[in-house]
Amino acid sequence: MIYVSNFFWLLLIVVVLFRIIFKLHIISKGNLAHTDLEDFIPHDIIYSYSRPSESDMSACLLIKDENNNLPEWIAYHYHVAQLRNLVICMDPTSVSSPLEIINRWNGTNKMGMSIDLWTNDSYISSKLKGIPPTNASYENLQHRKGIRQQNCYLNCLKHHRKNGRKWTMFIDADEYLTFNNIADDDRKDIFNKVENKKNDRISSPKFGFLSNSSRVRMIIRGFSIEFTKSDKVCLKARTRLPLELGYKTIGEFLTNESSYFPWSKSNCVVLPRLHFGNTEEIDQDIFNRSIPQNVSFDLKKFSTLRFFRRDLKEIYMNFNRNVPKFGKSIVDVSRVFGAVYLKSIHTIIDQDLCKGKSATYAQFDTALLRVNHYSMSRESFFAKDDFRRSEEMYKERSQIKVGTSYEMQSWLISFVKKVGINRAKYLLQGVGEISKDWKRK
Repeated sequence: MIYVSNFFWLLLIVVVLFRIIFKLHIISKGNLAHTDLEDFIPHDIIYSYSRPSESDMSACLLIKDENNNLPEWIAYHYHVAQLRNLVICMDPTSVSSPLEIINRWNGTNKMGMSIDLWTNDSYISSKLKGIPPTNASYENLQHRKGIRQQNCYLNCLKHHRKNGRKWTMFIDADEYLTFNNIADDDRKDIFNKVENKKNDRISSPKFGFLSNSSRVRMIIRGFSIEFTKSDKVCLKARTRLPLELGYKTIGEFLTNESSYFPWSKSNCVVLPRLHFGNTEEIDQDIFNRSIPQNVSFDLKKFSTLRFFRRDLKEIYMNFNRNVPKFGKSIVDVSRVFGAVYLKSIHTIIDQDLCKGKSATYAQFDTALLRVNHYSMSRESFFAKDDFRRSEEMYKERSQIKVGTSYEMQSWLISFVKKVGINRAKYLLQGVGEISKDWKRK
């Protein structure tokens, strides 16, 4: 009995030592992205949520000196949208490179992302390559930018389609894809509040759909347009939207809702844009809710966590306003067949729900997703050379403060919980930091 007992304990010690050695081996092969990472977690636990999935989303992004926005933009969409495949088209007039930021994320041994950086106008097949002449007119610069963006989006769409990807977003570096949660200023004749948000959580209140709700979708020039059957499917679907960001991704939502309208019927969906001004939150208790535990981030470096005052949830029909009027699109590139022609940078392809001129204007009432567009701080807005940006444009955009939305506040907290404190700090290095070198002398 004594010998059996000793043998048992010896065997147990050997098994424990083997498990320790095995874990150390995994860690050594993990290629941890930064030497400051102190929490040694086995490789398969760190990256389990980053493995390829049918819910992975893709994106096409044209940038010019966006190193202050990119850390936040990539981290947010990686976590909230499940962005895993990204093509970045770099404007030839950029004076900064995003390569160091990209390298933090790229590769399966890091964060599981595939990021392609297209430079030197490799994505343009016209005579408008390269830096425009110094005496170029405003119209010529506008034309060049339009051609560059169209070529970027078209070639990027083909790239993602060739690589077997699905839902792809076509937005800018100051825009963020998010759920179009029902809020207190949504229509009371359609939705009713059934549960307030919990005091200890940053979440949206729970709303229900009124079965005997108004049939009127909108009134134009005295004529009422009624909700269609498909509209009502979307209205009900809004009551199923996640109330907090980061716990169910947009990619997972699209997969779960794939048999419902509009995702089941269309390979392209135009989303409304909601514009945010630069009025800051004065209630420090509310402002500080976005700070994760045991880690210090300067929230004023994050557009999504600094600015909550926004415009009305309505279609921008007033063309005299210097604010975004058109929506932005997501496209299931796996369902785009044959030759592809870019319709516009807003509706991308002239197919399904993106077909026709009216498709450019997306309804807030029935939209399940939306794009938040931030005017940013004055310093960020004028940090780089951009022929379109003016005092008048910034003044009109920044002063918007009709409504308030706090839904974005939870994403950084859940992101830190997901990836760990040290890795989050590493990935978000340089967020909101502006270089004086971005302005040409």
